[in-house]
Amino acid sequence: MSSGDVHSYVNHLAAFEPEEARIAFEELLLPNLLFTEFRESLKLLEVFGTEGLAAAVLDFFQLSEEVLRLSQADKTESTKNVAHLLEKATNVHTTLTSYKEVVDGTPRMYPGFKAVPRSAFLAEALAGLSFLQLQLKALDAGVSIIDKQRVHENGTVILKVASQLAYLASTDKPEDNVPTSKLTTIAGLV
Repeated sequence: MSSGDVHSYVNHLAAFEPEEARIAFEELLLPNLLFTEFRESLKLLEVFGTEGLAAAVLDFFQLSEEVLRLSQADKTESTKNVAHLLEKATNVHTTLTSYKEVVDGTPRMYPGFKAVPRSAFLAEALAGLSFLQLQLKALDAGVSIIDKQRVHENGTVILKVASQLAYLASTDKPEDNVPTSKLTTIAGLV
């Protein structure tokens, strides 16, 4: 069964059994969102994203967009909105963590369709959320999360890595760049 077939199944189920459709979506399509092209699943996420795990994932994607937007705004706007976004991140973290404890029942069987295990999805989402929280703390400290020393050849901005953000957010006078020697020390490589 292809991804499209599962989307059709969930859409069909939503017309008759909305709760069953939400469960099918959370078991089959939601775990794949972080790992695949997800335009069609994102539409379903917006439908089912009013509660539970789907709501936390929708908030995660929105939070990611807001952090990127703030990274390009002036520092006054960035620091003004950080507290609200950190609170939102904490709420998403609480929800995602609570689902780590939920015992998966017998998974729905759809021949030929492979869903990412919920545990792998949650681990990846929590790691991404931790990085977003680190980016927010850096923005709050007045540090740019964009690595202005490196730009992708197609003009896409490149974000600073976690060790750069941790170092810059912890210094009294954050600079826009971090010498490689300091990064090596922070990462524990020296």
